[in-house]
Amino acid sequence: MTITGTHFNYYQLCHRKLWLFANGINMEQESDLVYEGKLVHESSYPQRTSKYEEVEIDGIKVDYYDAKNKVIHEIKKSNKVDKAHELSNTLPDAKAVDEIMGIEGNIRQAYYAAFDIILDDFNMGSRTKQPPENEVNALISFGNMMCYAETLRAVHQTQLNPTISFLHTPGERRFSLCLDISEIFKPIIVDRVIFKVLNKHALSTSHFDKKLNKCLLNEKGKKIFVKAMEERYDETFRHRSLGRNVSYKHLIKLECYKLLKDILGIEEYKPFKMYW
Repeated sequence: MTITGTHFNYYQLCHRKLWLFANGINMEQESDLVYEGKLVHESSYPQRTSKYEEVEIDGIKVDYYDAKNKVIHEIKKSNKVDKAHELSNTLPDAKAVDEIMGIEGNIRQAYYAAFDIILDDFNMGSRTKQPPENEVNALISFGNMMCYAETLRAVHQTQLNPTISFLHTPGERRFSLCLDISEIFKPIIVDRVIFKVLNKHALSTSHFDKKLNKCLLNEKGKKIFVKAMEERYDETFRHRSLGRNVSYKHLIKLECYKLLKDILGIEEYKPFKMYW
C-alpha cells in the first residue's frame, strides 16, 4: 500500500478515519458537514482558477497557492457552523412553536456570522433590515423578498392557503405560509446567488445607494441581481426521488405539493434537504 499525505493527515486527526480510508471506505458524501465544506470551497475565492491553481502534494490538497505573496491558503469551516449544529441538536427538546423559532433565530445568527468566511470583499456584520445598513444586508433583504414572491406563486398554484402557517404567526393579511416554506430555499437559492454576484464582482459598491444608515440596490444593481436570481431559478439538478432533472423554481412547487399530501393524509411531509 502506498502511503500518501491523506494517510498522514488522518493519522494525526483521527485513527478511525485513517482505517476507513486505508480500507477504501469513503466518507458519507451526503452529510451536512461535507455539504458545508463543499459550499465554502466552491463559493470562496471564485476567481482562483484564473489566477491560482489547486495544489496537490503527496495526496494533500491545498485550496490554492499564491505564488506572488508565497502564501498557501486553506479554506476551513468556521466554528460558527459548529455552534449552529449544537443549537440544532436542542430542537427535539422544544415544546412549543415559540421555542422552535427562538432556536431557529439563534441558528440563523450563527449562520449569518459565517458569511464573512465566504465573501471576499464585502463584510456582512450583523443582520440589519428595515433598513439594511450595508451591501450584504441589502442583497439578503431584496433576495428574500424575491423568494417570498416566488413561493407565493407556487402556493397559489397548489391551492394551499398562504395565510395558514405552521411556524410563523398566521394572519389574514400576512402570507405566513410563504415565510415557512421560503426558509428552506433562502440558503439554497438567495444566499448562493449573493455569494456568486459579490465574489465574481458582478456587483460592486457602485450598484448601491447609501443614505444615512440605509443601503439599497440602485436600479442597475437590481437588474443584475434579478437576472442572477432568474438564472438560479432556471438552473436544474438531478432530483433523487423523481429520478429526473428539475429546476429550483419547480422545486418550490414540489415542496408545496408535499405539504398538501401531508394535509390530505396521503404521505408524511419531509422537508427538502440539499444533498449535493
